Amino acid sequence: MSEAKKFYAKALEAERAGDYASALRLYRSSARADPSFRPAFMNLGAMYSRARRPETALGFFTKALQLGEDAAVFFNLGSEAYKLERLEEAERFLKQALRQDVRLLKAHILLGYLYKRQNKNDKAEIYYQNALKIEPGNRMAVLGYAVMLSETHRYAEALAVVDRSISSGPVDNVLQNLRAGLLLKLGRGEESLQAYQELSASSPRFTSFTDHLDQARREAGEEHDRIFGGMDDRIRERANRLRERLKKRQSIMKGGELDASAHRNGIEGAEDLEEELKDDLRDMVDLSLLYLFKGDRDRALKMLFQARKWKEGAGEGPGSGPGKPPEKG
Repeated sequence: MSEAKKFYAKALEAERAGDYASALRLYRSSARADPSFRPAFMNLGAMYSRARRPETALGFFTKALQLGEDAAVFFNLGSEAYKLERLEEAERFLKQALRQDVRLLKAHILLGYLYKRQNKNDKAEIYYQNALKIEPGNRMAVLGYAVMLSETHRYAEALAVVDRSISSGPVDNVLQNLRAGLLLKLGRGEESLQAYQELSASSPRFTSFTDHLDQARREAGEEHDRIFGGMDDRIRERANRLRERLKKRQSIMKGGELDASAHRNGIEGAEDLEEELKDDLRDMVDLSLLYLFKGDRDRALKMLFQARKWKEGAGEGPGSGPGKPPEKG
């Protein structure tokens, strides 16, 4: 075995053991022992890529390319160029990778993201679809494609992509959250709320937080009473304030337009209305948190959902839809 291969074998062992400093030193020794030993340069590039040093990684992959061409080195060069935002260079390398291996999944996915970043959505769609033909349900392709469709207001198509992935794969909270948001965009409010409720019941982050609150309530005793004792009063005060503001605004809304007194105020009246809408949103979010700390997860979620609908303009207007008066606490 040559000296370069001996260093390389030891480097692989060190890397598998998690001793990356030694692995890096040994790969360098391998490359110095034989400057034509291509695997050492490929692995040096990979290590610097994982260390988020794309310029250095690009240099080692370039040296590897000089020693031989294959799909892997072209993809690696394209990936590092993408990280450096050298998008034209990245595009060239990724297409060269596909010329070497037309079914190289990660090259199709990265080209989808690259074209999406350049707002070339027609081209991005082609590569996302290519990726999903190669591996139906691939998470990165599904997410990239669905987000692109959503951002171009093709919500029904985005939902179909997400639903296909969810039906054929393991539980994925990110995709479930995206699905709930798409249902809301499509005006399917009840389905969206149900999806958020299911997500809140299964999401490890949400359930661990609510479990923590439940434990705190059980263990805190007198301290709990001091912290949470006035919760009902605070909920009632905040809900009444929001309800009164909504009722007052209903009385000055005629067919979706402000009445004459508001029109006389001109821009100032519009600015007042905008501030009121911001207050509505703040109160809805605050009520959601108060319900959550009280232990009423369903009401917390409903209020947060109502706030999200309000923010995204899914309702018919102030005083109706998401702006209806909240339930009494």
